[in-house]
Order: sequence, then structure tokens, then C-alpha cells
Amino acid sequence: MDQVLGLKIDMLCEIISTRCMSGVHASLKYCSLECEGEHTRFDAENAATLMPVDAQIISLFIDSKGYTYAYIDDMYIVKLQYCLRNILPNDSVVYGFIFKNLSGVVVLGIFDASRVRGRCLLHLSCIDRFKAIHSEFTALKPTPSSPQTQYVHLHWVGHEGVLVDMMQFRKEKRMKVDFAVDCVLRLSDDLRHHPTCLKLLTKDPIVNEVPVLSTEKMKTRLERKN
Repeated sequence: MDQVLGLKIDMLCEIISTRCMSGVHASLKYCSLECEGEHTRFDAENAATLMPVDAQIISLFIDSKGYTYAYIDDMYIVKLQYCLRNILPNDSVVYGFIFKNLSGVVVLGIFDASRVRGRCLLHLSCIDRFKAIHSEFTALKPTPSSPQTQYVHLHWVGHEGVLVDMMQFRKEKRMKVDFAVDCVLRLSDDLRHHPTCLKLLTKDPIVNEVPVLSTEKMKTRLERKN
């Protein structure tokens, strides 16, 4: 069996250490994923992010003492290198991707939150929730010597129209992302009543291998078409 609870075994073992007892409610779960959605010009302002290949979404809880727990089917203690202490404030619930970057390192990319410093964020739009964790992450950013620097980062959230254009017009190399892109993922503004994320583009195996064409080559190619 190559997966456990939807997470690849090696990534699951990498980020958590042991199951623990907790009274935290199961509402820590994030959105469910729906495949194959359509993008129109009317969707351009929707919140979205780039989903890495083989990424899994995980919920994380930082308690009042700064300990970090991962919620999957139950609560697990997070290993030191993925601990969010000194990165995000206590009494927070955040969501992120677990994935392998281009160097083969299992990393955690935080992209959403439902609670920060004990304050509920569910009344905010997804973009505003991301702004909230961005400001906290910037203020509490770990030092370069911190073990989390290599393993934890913010995973950017932007507008769907921009990200779809980047994928369609093969601009990934200009994005300077440290992972292979699977799709554009539309995020939900309403985590309480509409907890669904929508995958907008299926995996494109050539998106990471687009050659850089010179002006002369592009001119020649256009002339051939004409």
C-alpha cells in the first residue's frame, strides 16, 4: 500500500512524529478537492494558488504554548523542522501543502488560515485570510539559522486569472517556483458553507520543459505558419 490516509508514506513520516490525544474538534479539516473545473473571465478575481505535483493538503494547529499539531484522521505531533513556533502565533489554525520541492526535500507551504492569535478568520475572504497570515509570518519570520527555514514557507495566494494565464502561456519559468506545478487550485472564500477547492487545470507534463525561444526562432516559426 503506497498511501496512508491519502498521504504518501514517506511524506507522512517526514512531517509527524507520533499520534497524540487532543480535544480539538474535527472542524480543523480543510476543503475537499474537486477535479476538472472551468475558468472563465468572470472568475479572474477568485482566490487561487498553484498546487504542486503530488501535494497533499494538511491542517495544522498551534496551541497556546506554541506546540504544533498536524490533523489528518487524528492529531499528530509535528517534527521540530516543521514546527510553526516563532513563525506563526499561538492559538492558530492554518492549512498548507506537503510536497517535495525540486531538490527532493519535503516542505510545508502555508496558504490559508481559519484562526490566528485566537481570532476567527472565517468571516474574511480567502485573500484577506492570506494577508493576515502573511503579515504574521513576515513579523515572526525565523532567522536563517532556524531549522524551519528550509522546510516551512508561505505558499503564495493570488488571483485566479493571473495564475491561469501563467499556466496557459507557459510562463512557469518566470514564476521562479521551487516545485513542479500540477494545477491552478481555486480556493474557497467560505470555509463554513462552501468548503470546496476546485482544480482548474490538469497536470501538463511539458509546463516545466518549455524551451526559451529566441526572437529569430519565433519569427521563423511564425513565417512557416503563414
